[in-house]
Amino acid sequence: MEARLSLRYSEGKDVTLLYDQLRLFFTKVTCAKPRSSRNSSIEAFVVCENYTPPADYVPNMSNPLMDMNYDLYVNQLEGPNRVIAPFLACGDLSGFDSDRTYKLQLDGAAEYTYHPPTQSPINPPYKHACQLKSESKLAQEEIKAVSSQADLLDQLLKVSLKDCANETPENRDQLLNKQVIEE
Repeated sequence: MEARLSLRYSEGKDVTLLYDQLRLFFTKVTCAKPRSSRNSSIEAFVVCENYTPPADYVPNMSNPLMDMNYDLYVNQLEGPNRVIAPFLACGDLSGFDSDRTYKLQLDGAAEYTYHPPTQSPINPPYKHACQLKSESKLAQEEIKAVSSQADLLDQLLKVSLKDCANETPENRDQLLNKQVIEE
């Protein structure tokens, strides 16, 4: 019977390390991100098939990386266990990192060509802003909003001090509110 293992992991710069570690124990290792998973999600999956540990390997649940006395632990290992444990603590980190950005034109590769999305959003919430920006009206609408607030302030200041001079503070507030509403 063929043994299989499925794992969910977080994508990152150490994916190649995980892949190499699993290849020690399985003949076929597949890293995949299903279509149902968002591109912005760091979630991905590994499917390992045909479990074949190294000869004379003895499985154990110890975790040498979490042990403060790492050197003592490594010196107690024998046979294949001694070889595998140090390998698990290192790896090739020279691959691409999903959290970084890279040049579109890679050295020695074919020239980069932009391809639009296969299916754009039906009605994105930013559609109106994109339209205003393409018509160079985005900043003007912001200015109009600010100027309408300034107009309201001007209306408040137009209230005559003469109208409020002989009033009590409570009556003055009522008079100011009434004039603003009327205007």
